[in-house]
Amino acid sequence: MKNQDFYAKTAKLAVPIMLQNMITIGVNMADNIMVGSLGENSLSAVALANQFVNIYQCSCMGLGQGASVMTSRFWGMKNHRALKQTITLTTRICLVLGFLFTVMTLFFPGAVMNIYIHDTGVISEGIRYLRVLSFSCLLMGMSLTYSNFYRSIENARWPLISSIFAFFINIGCNYIFIFGKLGAPQLGVAGAALGTLIARIFEFIFICGYLIFL
Repeated sequence: MKNQDFYAKTAKLAVPIMLQNMITIGVNMADNIMVGSLGENSLSAVALANQFVNIYQCSCMGLGQGASVMTSRFWGMKNHRALKQTITLTTRICLVLGFLFTVMTLFFPGAVMNIYIHDTGVISEGIRYLRVLSFSCLLMGMSLTYSNFYRSIENARWPLISSIFAFFINIGCNYIFIFGKLGAPQLGVAGAALGTLIARIFEFIFICGYLIFL
């Protein structure tokens, strides 16, 4: 209990992880908040659509956290071959899962919305939102999974930096595309989804690009 070095090392890992998870969830929450001025249908549609997206998000986080048990072990053993094999296998599972959710949100958004509500106005708005957001599923899944790999190799700061940038990019793009600012078209809920997509693209390049060239 008196080992101050232990607490310092724990905080160095735990604080960035806690902040990154909060910010990652905040990206979707920003959509809910910023579309509130568009009316009840838009707000309900985005909130309900994000409930379905959160299932995928939690699945990817669980996949990454489970794999990080193995990657941290191999990192400590300096077994880089086994480390790469674990990352490769996890990536394949993540891609299959991401492809499944992409197909569901892109081609069957109405069925997804019908799980939560039967109001045609809300469903119509939810379909517009999900069809744009569907292209971010694979990117988000890879980013979340690879963020756990960073933590298992003692680098928790890089995913946090990525999430901070992605959060503010999402807010900025939401403002532009939801309300039609700076000469952009006013897209409403589709603009919120487009802002999230742009943020996820940045996050994917930032996270996965760094891991490739590490």
